[in-house]
Amino acid sequence: MLFINIRDDVEIDIDELFHIGDIRSVINLNQKFYVLANKCDNLLGYHLIEIDENYPDTKEPKFLINWKSKLDIGNASLYLVWSDKKEKDYLIVSYKSIHINTYTVLMVNLETRKIEYRLESYHLWENNIQSIMLRNHD
Repeated sequence: MLFINIRDDVEIDIDELFHIGDIRSVINLNQKFYVLANKCDNLLGYHLIEIDENYPDTKEPKFLINWKSKLDIGNASLYLVWSDKKEKDYLIVSYKSIHINTYTVLMVNLETRKIEYRLESYHLWENNIQSIMLRNHD
């Protein structure tokens, strides 16, 4: 993954800087990039990193999730759910894991950086899967 600042003619290799690999999904929100990677320091796992687009070359990555699992993930996606009142913004992380055949959906509160919802269900690695989140209205 390359971060390119055309205005200042700067190019930063995010993989090399943060020692991540097998990037599965990237999303941008409020001047931050959220990167879901399957490798960090050459170890398999689930790694969700927050990168400030104004200071992408910070030496220490901000991990929202940094789990070493020794498992490949696939069908990974990042989505944003936000409140109309701007009370809370959530990042939805979804992926399926090989060998344990689970499909996982996490809802991360971006203010507190805590996982507020987690769903795991059995699903074969060989089959495609998609999920949708529906908003409840009071």
